[in-house]
Amino acid sequence: MTTPGRGAPRRVKVTSPRHTAPRVGDRSRYRDLDEETSLGEVYVDAILRVQRRLALSLVASVALLVVLLPMALFLLPPTWRVGAVELPTAWTLLGVLVYPLAVTLTVRYVRAAERAEREFVELMDSP
Repeated sequence: MTTPGRGAPRRVKVTSPRHTAPRVGDRSRYRDLDEETSLGEVYVDAILRVQRRLALSLVASVALLVVLLPMALFLLPPTWRVGAVELPTAWTLLGVLVYPLAVTLTVRYVRAAERAEREFVELMDSP
């Protein structure tokens, strides 16, 4: 539409509020999760199974530690002699065995959980 005495008409950009809407045939895996389809349940079961296995392995390790520590305290002498220094067995085991083991278990658990979540997101985002 031109107006008399003026040049070319001014361009107008026409946009739709749904310009980011998915196409009709586009179906994401996240949508399967949101709609709780059977495929979405398979995805959720897979990540839950991995997380459950990690948690059970951590609990089993801690339980083993809880069982073995009193046995070690019962079987070992009450003090250790290192050179001229006499150290209590309980404190030595805590400082040398339990705390470093707890830190190691925690770091390994967090890394494994993050890796499982990262793999799950990669699975969900893959074409």
